[in-house]
Amino acid sequence: MARPRSFDEHKVLERCREVFCVHGYDATSIDDLVVATGLKRGSLYQAFGSKRGVFLKVLQSTLNATFRNKSANKSESSEGEGDDVPTNTTSPLAQSEASRKTIRPEPQLPANSLFSVDVLTVVTIACLELAPHNAKVRDIIAQWRSLIPPEHAVLLPQALGDNLLNRAGIATKPMTD
Repeated sequence: MARPRSFDEHKVLERCREVFCVHGYDATSIDDLVVATGLKRGSLYQAFGSKRGVFLKVLQSTLNATFRNKSANKSESSEGEGDDVPTNTTSPLAQSEASRKTIRPEPQLPANSLFSVDVLTVVTIACLELAPHNAKVRDIIAQWRSLIPPEHAVLLPQALGDNLLNRAGIATKPMTD
């Protein structure tokens, strides 16, 4: 019988998403995920199977949150606080994240945008690094895209393009409503 998990999967996936957003999929190692989450390598493998398994869970949870976050109010967003995943603000990840924000300012999105920078970054990484040779990733993104209301779907190509240029360190003009 498997032991029950002693960590908050949501918090672990959040930390892993941050690592993937900084380094991309290919440049992220299991050791990077171990450092960021504070979990042991065996716990990550037991919970997710592989780095690919972690990324698929990150992708799915990030895309699912697209619609949840839009309708959630502020008080709901504070649920689940009391983080039981160790925080390491001096970790290479935290330092790298601070450096990334300094080098590449966050793109300006319309106030009513359905897409957060995190969503756009995870989708960009999935489309560039995995989707060309992974049908499951393509299916997850295609299903998510089909659920986007038309008024937001028309903005997706430009938002992804702007996010890609921003990740490359090429400044873009702010998107307008």
